[in-house]
Order: sequence, then structure tokens, then C-alpha cells
Amino acid sequence: MELLKKYLGLVIVFLLTSSVLVAQDSPVTIEPQQPEPGDMVTITYHPDHPNADIKSAEEMFFVKNFAPTLYNIPKKVPLEKTKDRWQIQIQLVDKFDFATFYVKSEDQVDKNTDDQHYELIAYQEGKPVKGVFLLKSYILSDRYEDLSDSAVTEKRIKLYRKELKHHPDNYDAKIRLTAHKLYNEENSDQKAELRQKAYKIINDRLQETPRSYSVLQDVKMGYKLIGEKTKGDSLESELIKKYPDSDIAMLKLYEKTEQEKHFKKKLEQLERFVRTDFEPSTFNKYNIQEAYKSLIKYYTHRGEFEKAKKAAAEWLQDREPLFDKQILSENYLAVAQIFLEHENLIDPAMDYARQALKQTDTDPAKLIKTNKGYIPRQLSDDESTKFKEQRKGDILSTIAQIYTKKGEYKRADKYLNKAQNLSDSRTVKKYLANYYLHKEQPKAAFDIYKDILMKIPTDTFYQKKLKEAYMAFNGSEDGFGKETQAIHNVWEKKKRKELNKNRIGKEAPEFDQITDLEGNPVDLTQFEKKVLVIDFWATWCKPCLEIFPYLQNVYEKYKDHPEVEFLILNSRWNNTLEKAKSFSSENDYTFPYYFDKNSSTTEAFEIRALPTTVFVDKSGTIQFKKMGLRGNNIEKTVSLRIEMLLDKNKDSSNTNTSK
Repeated sequence: MELLKKYLGLVIVFLLTSSVLVAQDSPVTIEPQQPEPGDMVTITYHPDHPNADIKSAEEMFFVKNFAPTLYNIPKKVPLEKTKDRWQIQIQLVDKFDFATFYVKSEDQVDKNTDDQHYELIAYQEGKPVKGVFLLKSYILSDRYEDLSDSAVTEKRIKLYRKELKHHPDNYDAKIRLTAHKLYNEENSDQKAELRQKAYKIINDRLQETPRSYSVLQDVKMGYKLIGEKTKGDSLESELIKKYPDSDIAMLKLYEKTEQEKHFKKKLEQLERFVRTDFEPSTFNKYNIQEAYKSLIKYYTHRGEFEKAKKAAAEWLQDREPLFDKQILSENYLAVAQIFLEHENLIDPAMDYARQALKQTDTDPAKLIKTNKGYIPRQLSDDESTKFKEQRKGDILSTIAQIYTKKGEYKRADKYLNKAQNLSDSRTVKKYLANYYLHKEQPKAAFDIYKDILMKIPTDTFYQKKLKEAYMAFNGSEDGFGKETQAIHNVWEKKKRKELNKNRIGKEAPEFDQITDLEGNPVDLTQFEKKVLVIDFWATWCKPCLEIFPYLQNVYEKYKDHPEVEFLILNSRWNNTLEKAKSFSSENDYTFPYYFDKNSSTTEAFEIRALPTTVFVDKSGTIQFKKMGLRGNNIEKTVSLRIEMLLDKNKDSSNTNTSK
């Protein structure tokens, strides 16, 4: 009997153990299993699990992969070892929905074999929050690199259906699933029926909030998915006429204002934009802030100081905060720095600078724009501290500049010392140099300007200040040319080293789907054995258009070089051939435009944002890819990359082609 009891006990233990192993079919467990936004989550890695790829390690890390709403923790976080397992606790933010991650230890990586990455999903009332399966569908191509397009599409369809099972009202899932059925349906009657269904889905979405720019974007996306993009464009014009004070109309007004060259009209349009009562989208929230900055600058420049003070008060004191979590200290600082340039506004400049100082410790370190609005940027504690210290240093040095202008040098010196202890930012250096000039120490100011120009050698403001300081202590221009050449040499040496360290060394994909702006196929043989500068752009992309004057200058420099070709390639993202052609005819740029007729080249080069500039060497290898070229250094940095690819031997010893 005792033997039988012992046997039954062993069987029960075995069954219980087996049930646990069956329940836990992954080396990673998440508790609670259905976390809600705002919950504290414990993620545990079990190295003794049969499917664990990392059996032993000195240290282990949780690494974020796709995690736009897991922004409160850095990309890589160490796990803590507890007996035979590794754990981390994560506080989910209120807007958390979905994230993918993996576990890493030195050169060992454990990714979920099936889905490529482990998942963290938010639930509410026992079901995944709205949009989770849509988010999963967006990243399928990256997660399943070896699958065919048809297999990826099949997985997407399953995810659309899952989303609609939990959230039948999800517009994005409904229109994407209907568009897929429409695309694959061959029966004309069924096709017509599906098209009518798509129209109803799109119209229902529009009627929810017809004045909203974000809703309009959803509607335009819907028309594009069913092959009727022009309907979305014409609808936009109709809505602007029907709702002249809507979010949509105001966005167009701001775009028009930015292009307006007549000063008085520009001022009138800005005033109308900031004083119209409308519900702003994420885009317009940003635009309102930029519009106020412009207004304040214009008023102070014209000597209309009362108007400038009123605009500042409207923006920073009277209006509701425009972002979920504004960096108010940066906005107060922006006003202070505009005001301090004018003697009549020195006292209010100090008031705003002190408000900035008071606010900075409680402000987020950085913001990032997402489809959920502006949210704090993902930063480690060290990075967050660095950003905050730099901002505080900028504020302290601004206060010092105000005291310098007042002639109160003892106080200015005190604040500059504090600022330097926190940051060596350009703002701190600029105001320190100005302090030295006021104290009649031009050589000290010259050394600071020189240091700044070694990082941004083409900045005309600092070039001018450098020369002024040089003349002040040297008495003439003699020897100034040698100083500027030395600055350039230091900059180029550092930049070459940096670029070589980050070479890509990946074979460029085929791109046989591009046309000229007349729609004619392009003879690709002209690009063979050439250094290619491919700039991906779109007509709606403001940063794309901002760099065109600089690219034009570089093009003029190399247009007759037999081994260099430029492809200013419209990505076709929310663009048509007609729009690209219209833009080229309305502007005086002479570089060669091309059009990516089905966005296949843009996708093949793995372009994720615009503008992105790709540099391909003469052997057809991508060596450099730069997203968002900015600033006065564009001409120098683009030219340097071209020179490095033309003069291969000079930099070959440092080339990194392991990526």
C-alpha cells in the first residue's frame, strides 16, 4: 500500500511538472500574462528551459526591437540574476500597446524562433488593446526576412482578421482587409460590391471628424489602398473650402505662410494661424509653436516690443499646453534669447530665462513625435542627465549673457562658471566668447570661435565672429587665411575618420523601376562604375526641400565629373509623377530628377524616412547612408563623401565593410 501511494505521488508530481512545462513553452515568461497599460511587468528568462539559446552567461540584457510606446526605458537594459533565472521589472506607460524584444549576452542572442522576437502586448478587459495586431502587421517584412511576399501577405491578412475579431470598429484593419479582397477578386460583380463596401468604410471614417487632418490622412490612405489616390487629393481641397478654420485648412495655411516671400502678408498669415480657434493635430501643435517663435522674432525686429511681449504671453501663459508633455523650459528659453538681443526687452528676457531655469528639472529630457502625439524620447539615465544638464547650461549661460549686456560682469562670471560645469554646448561657448569680447579679451573669444568652427566650419555667423576677434587682437588680417585652413584640416581629418568607421559595405540593390519626370524609362548603364549620390525625397517633405539649395551647389561642383552621377529620386511616397514634375518646373534646380514609379527602389534601399541620401561607390557598394542631412555643413559633408569614394586608396585602410 505504501509503495502504491509513493508511486501515485510520483505520478502526480510528474503530471504537475509536465503541465508547467507545457504551459511555459518559451524560455521567456511575462507576469502578469495580460498586463494593462500602466502595470508593472516582470519579464523572466529561464536559461534551463529546453528552448533557451543562452544556457549560461556572466550578464544578460533585455534589448528592445520594435517598441515605440516603451519609451520610458533605454534600448538595452541589464537583467538581474535570481537563483537560476534572469529578471527585469518594467513599468508600462499609460499609452503602452505593443513591443518586441530579445535577450542578449555578449555575442549570444535569444530570439523567439517562430516570430523572430519576443512580444509584450497590452490588454484591457481581457483583450489586446486596439491596434496591436495592426502594429504586428506593419513590421512583418522585418521579422520574416526570408519569407516570400505572398507568405508575408497571408500573415498580414490573418492579423487584420484578428484585430477585427477583438475590435470590429478598427478602420485601418477594415479598409486594409477590404482592399486586399478587392485586389484579388476576379468576378466583376463581386469587385463592384467590394468597392462600394470600401467607399462606405472610408466615408464613415470621414464623417467621424471631417475637420481633422489625421482623419483626412486615414481617408487618403484608404483611397490609395483601393487604387483611387486622386480622390483623396481632391477631397482635401473640398474640405478646405468647406471648413476654412479646420485643422486641415490651418495646416495648408501654415505651409503657404512658410513659402510666402512678401513680409506683410507673411505676418498677417502667421497672426491668423495662431489666433484661429481650431483643434490642432500633432503637426499643427508643432507648427503653432514655430509660428509664435517667428511672430516674436518679426515683432522685435520691427521694434514692436509690446506686440512681441503679448505674443510671448499668449503662447506661454494664456494658451493651454500644446503638447502632452511640453518642454516648457525650452520655449521660455527661446523667448529669452530672442528678447535679450534688444535693449528694451532685457528685463522680460531675464524673467523668461528664470522661468526656464525653474522649469527645467521637471521637464522631460527630450520629446519624440509619434502617432500618439509627442512623448518623451527613449533615453538611458545617463543620456537623460546629459540632455538636462546641457539645457540647464544653456539657460545659465543665457542669464550670464543678459548680465553681460547689463555690464554686471561679476554676476555674469558666476553664471558662466555654473554653465561650463554642466555643459560645453555651442550656446554656452557662444555666450562665453561674447563675455570675453565685452571684457576686451578677444584672443580668448577667438579660441572659442575656432573650437566651434572645427565642428561646423561653414557656419557664416561664427566665421564672421572669428574674423572680428582675430582683427581685435592681431590688428590686421595677416595670417587669418592660415588659421581658417588649419580649422578645415582638423575638421576634415576627424570627419574622414568618423565616416570610415561607419561605412556600410553592402551591395546596392537593382533599381530598374525609375523613370525621368516625363515617365520615360532610364538607361541604367549611365550609372555603372560611377560614384552615385541618390537623394530620396518628396514634395511634401520640408527637410527634403531645405537641403536642395546645398545639393544644387554640390551638383554644380561635380556635374562635369566623368565618375560622379546624381539621382534626385522622388520616392513616390504620397506623391505623383505630376507633382514631382510640377515642383521641378517651378524651381530653378538643375540637378537630374528621377521618379520611383512604384516605390520599389525606395523599399529596396530600405529607406525608412525622408530625406535620406545614399552614397554608392564605383563597384556598386553602398558605403554611406545619411538620414536627414541638416545645417550649413551639408555641402562639405556631401562633397567629402564623394571625394572619399573617388579616392578609394586614401581611405581604404580604415574601411569597415563588416556591416
